[in-house]
Amino acid sequence: MKEIKISDGLWSEVDKSEQEKILKIIKESGFFEDEVNVKIVGDTNISAEDKVTLNIEVDRNEWFGCKIACDTAAAAAAAACTAISSGVGVAACIAAANAAREECRDRC
Repeated sequence: MKEIKISDGLWSEVDKSEQEKILKIIKESGFFEDEVNVKIVGDTNISAEDKVTLNIEVDRNEWFGCKIACDTAAAAAAAACTAISSGVGVAACIAAANAAREECRDRC
């Protein structure tokens, strides 16, 4: 089971139907091809403001073929997040996309 951790304060503000939409976006964005079981969990150690903005960087000194794929998945997820109707849902979705991106890049 792959756990994507975002702010508990942010995640708990999102209603269940929006949480399901966000999870679907993360699962379908291509972060974890081999991971069937992915869930998003609230973490009290992460502030609500953390990871709410998407910041894609490319380090040309590293092998980045895999990392570009992670960044592309993050961009696709962030674009899909705009379909979420509530403001807090969009913020939680982008935070989840960023957390998934970091997890994905760590595997490269």
